[in-house]
Amino acid sequence: MGGENESTQRDALLAVAAALFCYLAADLAGLGLGLDGLVYANIAKLLAAGEGGFWSLPYYVDDRPAFAEQPPLGIWLLSGWLFVVEELVGNALWAEKAYSLTLAALSATVACHLYRALSGRRDYWLPIALLALMPAASYTLKNNFLENPLTLLTSIACLCAWRAPNSWRWTVLTALAVLLAVGIKGPVGLFPLSAPWLFGWLAAGQFRAGLKSSLGASALVAAGIAAVLLHPPAFSAAEAYWQSQIGPTLAGERMPDHGRAYLLGQLGLNLAIAGLATLILGGWRNATWKTHRQQAGAVLAVALCAALPLLLSPRQYRHYLLPSLPLFAIGFSLLTIPRLPRLPYRTLALVLAFAGCLRFAYNWQAVPENEPDIVGAQTLAGMDLGRTIAVCANTNRPEVLMAYLFRHHGIRSAVAPVPTPNVAVVCSVPPSPGHRAELDLHDSLKLWLPREVDKRARA
Repeated sequence: MGGENESTQRDALLAVAAALFCYLAADLAGLGLGLDGLVYANIAKLLAAGEGGFWSLPYYVDDRPAFAEQPPLGIWLLSGWLFVVEELVGNALWAEKAYSLTLAALSATVACHLYRALSGRRDYWLPIALLALMPAASYTLKNNFLENPLTLLTSIACLCAWRAPNSWRWTVLTALAVLLAVGIKGPVGLFPLSAPWLFGWLAAGQFRAGLKSSLGASALVAAGIAAVLLHPPAFSAAEAYWQSQIGPTLAGERMPDHGRAYLLGQLGLNLAIAGLATLILGGWRNATWKTHRQQAGAVLAVALCAALPLLLSPRQYRHYLLPSLPLFAIGFSLLTIPRLPRLPYRTLALVLAFAGCLRFAYNWQAVPENEPDIVGAQTLAGMDLGRTIAVCANTNRPEVLMAYLFRHHGIRSAVAPVPTPNVAVVCSVPPSPGHRAELDLHDSLKLWLPREVDKRARA
């Protein structure tokens, strides 16, 4: 056992990064994407094409109003990325995943800087390896959720907060990063405001200085939000966001697919995996966990501030945890000084990177087995069905099919509770006496054609 020099540590980090890429390569190459990621990409695509505006995000479903379920900053950043990518290479369906991977790399870089600031150590591979082992982290970064840019901003805020108790300049930077995080995902971006106080109190014994910094940053964020809301379009967008997302979510009126117990289970699973890895790597040794226990306690307290307020909502998904996971990984890393085996890490990194490239190439543009909506969208796009395809609201996952129709084929659709006679309809039952079943799709769905479209499709 050994290999503690800086070169070996760097090579170990490269091996961890290559292993993560190899693990994710198949998913990154395929066409499947989580529904939220598809929705954000479609809105960003329209925004990049000049539709709507920053405070009035456009929507790709014909009969729905502007999108108001998230703050605009995260989607606006994605639209800038898509605008640049599509100017260079055209309609790139891999653009969202490349965006998420870039954000993950930037977040990991910030996490490494925070880890070094807290510990003075350079074994950056350790927190990155622990983070990569957490299933919620890898699931989120490959699905284009808004938690990806949110995590980058909250990690930057925590890095600034480490120095904030002794500097008003860093307090201002902490507040700025938090303000941008709120612009991406709303109130869940506020938790780094606790970091200057917790870092100052638990890690440096500066209770008053840390509390003063946290209160100052909170005042700056409140002033910034108030200044933004003085702009009438911003106030209207914030009001629509509250009415469509925050209020109904807290009241339990928005599809509570998973509850608080689910999120606690997911948090426990991710922390159990990271904790077990910490013990295996050397955390069982009595002398090691005491070295940075104060810093570990501080960063773990901030991580809990990120995770536990989520339980206010009865509606939960595992990707909500992402902003807290790098902090948990750093906290666990501070509790151990790992024994790094003597391995050819540089060679291992090259082999894993090459294997990842092979997996990526083999799965390029592949359709995942659990994504029948992609096949359905491809089938519908290949038929002459007119300008609009209607989807009955009572179908299974109509929103997924509509999202794929626009992202992959540029076809707008509409929800049709009472479809007009001359529109092709995707539904599980006959939409009207004038429609006839033409094609089976998936999950008991069928394409129903009116007589006019039926004749044209058969011609």
